[in-house]
This record gives sequence, C-alpha cells and structure tokens, in this order.
Amino acid sequence: MSTSGNNQTPHRQIRASYNDEAITVYQAYSESIAKAAVREQKLYASPDFSFTRMTWIKPSWCWMMYRSGYSTKDPRQSHILALKMTHEIFQELLSQAAVCHGSALTDEEKAKPVRVQWIQNEGPVWRSCVTEVFKLGLDRV
Repeated sequence: MSTSGNNQTPHRQIRASYNDEAITVYQAYSESIAKAAVREQKLYASPDFSFTRMTWIKPSWCWMMYRSGYSTKDPRQSHILALKMTHEIFQELLSQAAVCHGSALTDEEKAKPVRVQWIQNEGPVWRSCVTEVFKLGLDRV
C-alpha cells in the first residue's frame, strides 16, 4: 500500500462517515431534484432527474462541498444530499465498477454501470496533500 509523505496515511483511502450499518455519500442536485427526492425518498422522484447522466457520489463531505462551490457554483448543484446506503450495497457497487485512470475505457469497461475515479485532492485546505479522493459514478444502476 502506498503512503503519503512522511506519515502512514494511505495515498488512496475512502474517507467517509459510516457506522456498522451504512456509509454516507454525498451528491449535489438542483433544488427541484433534491426537494422531490427528500419528499419521496427517491432520487428519481423529480421529472428533472436524468437517467441518461452519470451520477457521481462522493464519500467526502468536505470534497463534495468544495467541488460544488459550497453549493453556490451552479444552480444544478445548489442542494447537497446525504445518501445513506448499506455497506453491502456500497460493496456491490464497487464490485461492478471500472476504475478510470484518465485514459480511454475499453468496451468492457464502458459496459460496466459504475465508475471509480481517484482524483488528487484540491482546494485551499489540501494544497500540501498528496492523497487522492474517491468518487463513484453510477450509470444505469
């Protein structure tokens, strides 16, 4: 396992809020999608939700907030939802994933419904970090 800097922090590590039953991941949505999802407890409750776009969930609250411009960058990212899923579902998603390395995906990888991307930490707090953050892309799941 690769570590970062002079400490023993792994270079790649899923950082998330979790308990014995579930892991919490985050995603930014528009107001219409988020309010309908909370009301109905289904992401696709709003007609504005698109099944043709990949949804990128992020286990790191801080990184989600930074990437969404603290929910002010874009009206389509104005509401951050905390989504809880069981460990079994999270592990099942990981088992279906193609790991993206920035290069073109093979046809076999393109057929997979889930993508994993490791991205260099960015933002003012992380300038000196050499660790990477994790995001999970869901398509047709």
